[in-house]
Amino acid sequence: ARLSACGSPRLLDLFHQLHAETERYRLLTFKPARGRTRRDVSREHREIMQATLDRREDEAVELLTQHYHRTAEAIHPREG
Repeated sequence: ARLSACGSPRLLDLFHQLHAETERYRLLTFKPARGRTRRDVSREHREIMQATLDRREDEAVELLTQHYHRTAEAIHPREG
């Protein structure tokens, strides 16, 4: 919904390419690593979307950043 209104075929093509290339990594996040709790990714997406629609830019960026970090951590947990 956020991207479809941009009106840029080039940006939409880039989005679809990135989405396809990262699909396998997203699939890895559906199964939590041992000792970790399952994430509510749908809730994370709703919160990002709502902050964006409400034009709370700083909050939307922070929520998206946290979402990316959680996803990266789920794919490649740090040792420690």
